[in-house]
Amino acid sequence: MRVNVVRKDPIEEIAKERDRRLAYGFVFDGKRFQADDRSRANIGFAVGMAARMNDTVAGSGSMVWIAADNAKVAMLPQTIIAFGDAAMTFASEMYLAARTLKDLIKSGEALDIEDDALWPDLNRDRKEI
Repeated sequence: MRVNVVRKDPIEEIAKERDRRLAYGFVFDGKRFQADDRSRANIGFAVGMAARMNDTVAGSGSMVWIAADNAKVAMLPQTIIAFGDAAMTFASEMYLAARTLKDLIKSGEALDIEDDALWPDLNRDRKEI
């Protein structure tokens, strides 16, 4: 009997690992927030709204974002803009790390793509960036 062994494509596995890490999210001001595609699109929308708010709104109210633990986090418009910058920086770091890993795999290097040392730190607070 012949058994077909299905080998996983390492390039696809790197993309899956990148997406898993994006979904796990990033830390901003001590709270974890999701950064999957949909979350980043929502963050981008909120940044656009925050950028258009006038001083009266910014001085009298805040926007609320839901953290990964389902906590409501109030943010002033300028904080939403910094939050958006942090989310996009985090995503960019993940995409660049994945690209580097794909290049290493293509060059013949054997890697454990789940090794945290190969990826940006998921626990670094990105408010400080």
